[in-house]
Amino acid sequence: MLATKVLGTRIYDLSSFLERETGRVDLDSVNLSWLIFSDGFLASNRLSAVLKRLFDITASALLLLATMPILVLTAIAIKLTSPGPVFYRQERVGLYGAAFRIMKFRSMRTDAEKDGTPQWAQKGDPGSPPSAG
Repeated sequence: MLATKVLGTRIYDLSSFLERETGRVDLDSVNLSWLIFSDGFLASNRLSAVLKRLFDITASALLLLATMPILVLTAIAIKLTSPGPVFYRQERVGLYGAAFRIMKFRSMRTDAEKDGTPQWAQKGDPGSPPSAG
């Protein structure tokens, strides 16, 4: 059941199932946790969803503006210290197996994994700083 729930299937307890199917609450099957965790206390209207989305976008934009100087300095440092693009793009798999693309600052040489296999940092790597000893 847990694997099914993780995939997005909604699982109902007996009280919720009976309420959904009959339109009535069976008082013999209700317990305190059902009252606390039932969906009846969720604000499930369209207005609250729109307001939440607007808040999320506004907060994200403000955080992006606040961190912009750090992002610009990072991009400049990458460009000055190594040839190649500043950003690295990669496809990943997310919730429910949905593929999505991410873009992040490049932290390795552009040809570090040219043979297609992941490479771990090693002592004496061409891209690593010289040892202090």
